[in-house]
Amino acid sequence: MKNIRWSKWLSLFCILVTPHSLFAESKLLDSIDLTPLQQCPPWQGIYRSVTPWKGDEALAPLYLTADRVTTTNNGDFVLDGGVVIQRAGQTLRSDSAIYQQERSQVFAEGSINFQQDAFLLTSHDAIFSLDQKQGEFSDAEFFMTDINGRGRAEMISIDTPERVRLKTARYTSCRPGNDDWYLSSPEIKLDKKNSVGSARHVVLTFKQVPFFYFPYISFPIDDQRKSGLLPPRIINSSQSGFQISMPYYWNIAPQYDATLTPVYMAERGIQLKNEFRYLSRFGMGTLQADFLPKDKIYGQSRVFYNYKHDGSIAKNWNLALRFKQVSDKNYFEDLGGSLARSSARYVERRLDLSYGGNIGRFKIRLQNHQIVDKNLANSSRPYQRLPQLTYDLPQQKLGPIQFDLKSELVRFDRTGRINAVRADLQPKISAPFSKQTGFFKPQLTLRHTTYALSGAVDDDAEKKLLRTVPIVSVDSGLFFERDTSWGKRPLLHTLEPRLFYLNIPFRDQSELPRFDAGMPSLNFSRLFQENRFSGSDRVGDADQLTVALTSRLLDGNNGREYLQVRMGQIQYFEDRLVQLSGTGMETVSQSDTLGEIKFSLNNHWSGKTELRWESEGDNLYKKTIQLQYKPSRRHILNLGYRFEKERQKQVDISFFWQVSNAWSAVGRWNYSQYDSRLLESLAGIEYSSCCWAVRLLSQRFLVDSAKEEYDESVSLQLELKGLSAIGHDIREILERGILGYDE
Repeated sequence: MKNIRWSKWLSLFCILVTPHSLFAESKLLDSIDLTPLQQCPPWQGIYRSVTPWKGDEALAPLYLTADRVTTTNNGDFVLDGGVVIQRAGQTLRSDSAIYQQERSQVFAEGSINFQQDAFLLTSHDAIFSLDQKQGEFSDAEFFMTDINGRGRAEMISIDTPERVRLKTARYTSCRPGNDDWYLSSPEIKLDKKNSVGSARHVVLTFKQVPFFYFPYISFPIDDQRKSGLLPPRIINSSQSGFQISMPYYWNIAPQYDATLTPVYMAERGIQLKNEFRYLSRFGMGTLQADFLPKDKIYGQSRVFYNYKHDGSIAKNWNLALRFKQVSDKNYFEDLGGSLARSSARYVERRLDLSYGGNIGRFKIRLQNHQIVDKNLANSSRPYQRLPQLTYDLPQQKLGPIQFDLKSELVRFDRTGRINAVRADLQPKISAPFSKQTGFFKPQLTLRHTTYALSGAVDDDAEKKLLRTVPIVSVDSGLFFERDTSWGKRPLLHTLEPRLFYLNIPFRDQSELPRFDAGMPSLNFSRLFQENRFSGSDRVGDADQLTVALTSRLLDGNNGREYLQVRMGQIQYFEDRLVQLSGTGMETVSQSDTLGEIKFSLNNHWSGKTELRWESEGDNLYKKTIQLQYKPSRRHILNLGYRFEKERQKQVDISFFWQVSNAWSAVGRWNYSQYDSRLLESLAGIEYSSCCWAVRLLSQRFLVDSAKEEYDESVSLQLELKGLSAIGHDIREILERGILGYDE
């Protein structure tokens, strides 16, 4: 039995039509999956434990045991009753056997049981040569207990160590006694030397009904990739009607592959989706090109290109490229397939070349956009950065003093608008002091910004502008803690007050253009920012103090955080004069009050609440509540509520719940109370047994808020566990729609 790897040969059935490995991940694709599958428990009791052989197999001893052992005149051993032959981690049991010592050959008959590791084979007759590594098992049944796979073959023939044939074979992942589905073929050939197998007249049978027929199929018998058809995907959509796609995977070369997917849409026509991937010493990339000739609904041909590259061109030098192109503004609404993609208003093109080493971090970026929504106001269209250069000097230390430098040089360009070259320098000096009981960090920043204007600039306007402003900040905090308990559980209770003082003198910036400046929504982290504006075009004047308090409850043994509560507010000592265009100065003496609560009381309950109270009137301006109950991977309930005064009021409920050993339900309801309309909904059910599952999912999401248009779709999926799935791949939908589903 030396070097005869039965388990490797017969594991081919597991990958007959399973999607083949993709080079970018260097592993087999996961089976298409709606939920974390409830797999069958290991097939205990089917096999006995075998100790793997460690060492040189050529030196492994041979053990022969039986109830009765006799020898012939030529030195052969005749074994009868309870025969056990062992060598190098392989064990054969039978009723009787003859071992021909001269030829190192075994003839066995009766109830034959052969096992190596997690592979088990039973047969009635067997003959094999230990030296020639050839043999035959007739009327054989095999089990692969590590992957819950089993099958039967009329004959398993090992012609050479590199070639194996299985005659009249079938395979399934169902438990013994259950043949809900199986693959069958008159003959299967395995070529280990070329790492490929082949089979003819393969039939997939489900519930005793032939389901698919493959005249010929070839497949890899190891981790190598192999060209071939992938499982079809089926969906019914209100936007495009009945859809069926049939992906074809093309293994072009070790470093290249492609997936070609024709998609039939009953209402629109035939779309061809193409994805090409490559891997080289300079990086990896993906090129997607989708074509829909003469959309029968839209009346025109439609295309979408998407190119992505990430790589390293030299030591410490990285290159990233993003390019998208779409044929029309309604493409994502009609063919995007999700609420997020249907609302896209423009797509980005970007090239980044970056360096990170001892001399600092440097990046050059070229960025522009294709405007998808041609009705987008000119003032809302993004500027092109052609180019943008940034450089950050590594932190330098001189005793307790630290030096930092951030810099940017960017050229903004947009047709019909003011353009400019902007340079921004931010040298910083600080003297941080930190101990276990607290920290104190004074910092001085000098921000110098210059503009060279061009484009639609008035003739009498200044072409060169500059702004220099010092920024003084002091960040400080203390840490208090005490031991406490919750029942018998030891806890650590902390109290962490924090003060952040900021002083920035007023600089008149009304003449400066606005390219990327904005006013981000106030959140807890922005209480400690040096600039209340985003971008570099505005630096807000400030004389203010942020007062914040954080308290935590931690596990006294392992430090796990059960509860975190924090609140903060900014106290203004002066009015804020610097504002964006069209807004007056701010005169309130304090900011809105922000509060956050995060808790994870046990392995089941967790949640987060964000609150924002108005500084005047003490009314609630913004509220976000997220609560999750997750007692197991197959039991998830999410409750969400988002409120923003005069802007948003949404309820979001989602769940995935196993209601019995076989049945599970999934759903999501995202409703806008402010607009009195549904934004997105999901509803689905799943029946899952040990070896197969069927799933039905209905989805509805808003694609055009002005016209109140929705895309509605129904998807059906049949998965044969351990083999493949037929239907629509909806994992991405559920990962996006149900919080915690992908964990």
